Amino acid sequence: MIFKRAPHEGIDYLAHVITDSVNAGFIPAAQRLGLSIVLLTDQVEAHRQYFNQVGFPAYPNEIVACDVFNPLAVIETITCRAETPAAIFSNSDHLQTSTAIVADYFDLSRKN
Repeated sequence: MIFKRAPHEGIDYLAHVITDSVNAGFIPAAQRLGLSIVLLTDQVEAHRQYFNQVGFPAYPNEIVACDVFNPLAVIETITCRAETPAAIFSNSDHLQTSTAIVADYFDLSRKN
C-alpha cells in the first residue's frame, strides 16, 4: 500500500531568532495570500512567548520545535506531519543551506 502525503497551502518557515521582518512582514503577507504558516524553530519557547502577545498583524498557524540547523532533523519533523508544505523558507543567512537541502528533498523551489 502506498501512502501519499497531502500537500497543504502553506509555507514551513525555518527560524532561529525572532525577527521583525518575518513577524511583521512575511507572515502577514503570506496569510493575506491565504497561506498558512508553520514556524519551525529551535527556540520554540521564545517564539511562543513572543506570539503570545496581542496586537500583531498576524500569527503563525503553528509553532513546531525542530533543530533548524540540521536539515535531517527538519526533514524528519516535516515528514512526521500529515501535510507537505507548498514551500520551505527562511530569511536567515545561517539557515540557507538547511533550507535548500530540505526544499530539494521535498522537490520544492530552492536556492542553488
